[in-house]
Amino acid sequence: AQDRVVSGKVTAADDKLPIPGVTVKAVGASAATQTNADGLFTLSVPEGVTQLQFSFLGYATRILPIAAGTMNVVLKQDMRELDQVIIVGALGTKRSARSTSSNTQSVDAKQLNTVQQTNLNNALAYVVTNTAGNALSAAKDTMMTFFSIKNQWDGVYEVSGTMVDVANATLTHANVGLAAGGYDPLQIELRTISPTQCALFDPTVVGNYASPIWNSGSSAFSQYGAFSVIVEFDPITGNPIAVTNKAGQPAANTRYGQLDASGVNTYDLVSKTITIKYNMCQPSVIPAPPSIRTTWDEVWKFKKDRE
Repeated sequence: AQDRVVSGKVTAADDKLPIPGVTVKAVGASAATQTNADGLFTLSVPEGVTQLQFSFLGYATRILPIAAGTMNVVLKQDMRELDQVIIVGALGTKRSARSTSSNTQSVDAKQLNTVQQTNLNNALAYVVTNTAGNALSAAKDTMMTFFSIKNQWDGVYEVSGTMVDVANATLTHANVGLAAGGYDPLQIELRTISPTQCALFDPTVVGNYASPIWNSGSSAFSQYGAFSVIVEFDPITGNPIAVTNKAGQPAANTRYGQLDASGVNTYDLVSKTITIKYNMCQPSVIPAPPSIRTTWDEVWKFKKDRE
C-alpha cells in the first residue's frame, strides 16, 4: 500500500484570510500536519483514508472528504471554543484568572454568549489590539493588550525517563547531562496551540521548541534540527493520542513525529501527570519502515501553571 499526498489551503469564513497553525489530521490514521503562515498544508496519508479533520482554536472543527486536486477549506468561528479569555490592561502585565485586578477582566464563553452582539469586540466594548498595539477592531475604549487562552494540559512539567537514538548511540536523554552537572531534572513547558494540542518548549537547556538531548561524545547539550514535538490529547480522557513535528510532518529532512502505541500514554486528571512514549521517524536515515530513529519514554510531572 502506498501513501498519497494531499494538499490545500485553509481560510477563515469571515475575512477570507489564510489561517496558520490549523491542525490537519487524517481520520482513522496518525498522519497529521499544520498549515503554514499562508494557510497551506501538504499531508501524506495512508491508502484507505478518505477524510481529513481540520481543527483550530476558536473555530468549528470540520471533517471533510479528501477531494481531487487542491482542497480549499473554510473554517467558521465558534464561540464555544473559547473556554476562558484573560484581558490585560494597558500596562501589559500578564495575570491568571485567579489574580485579576482593576486593570484585568476575565470573561468566559457563557458570559460572552449572554451579550446580544455578533462581534466579540463589541460585546467587550473595547478595541482589540495585538501585542504590537495595532487595533484589530473598532469599539469604545482601547484596553486589551493581551489575549490568552490555555487548555488543560498547558503548564510547566518535570521530566523523567529515557531516550534512545538507534543511529547515534552518543545521543541520549538531556537528564543524563543535567545529572552529571549536578542539576535538577529537565523541566519543559507545554504551550497551548489549539483546544486539544500543546507544543513542547524547552525554556532552560536550549531555549527553543525542542526535546533537548545530551551528546555524551562532546559532553554538550543539543537538539535535533527541524524537529519539535506537538502533542494532541483526547478531549474526553485527556490522554495523548498523537504526536507530530512542529517543523513539518514530515520536515524537509524527512523527520516526523509519532506516538508510540507500545507506551502507556496516559494523563492523570488529578495530578495532571502525563506518561508518554513517542518517536522521531527519519526515513532518510532509517529507510526500513517504520523508520524510527529516536524514542522517548517519559513521565511529565506537572509542577505549576505557566506564567
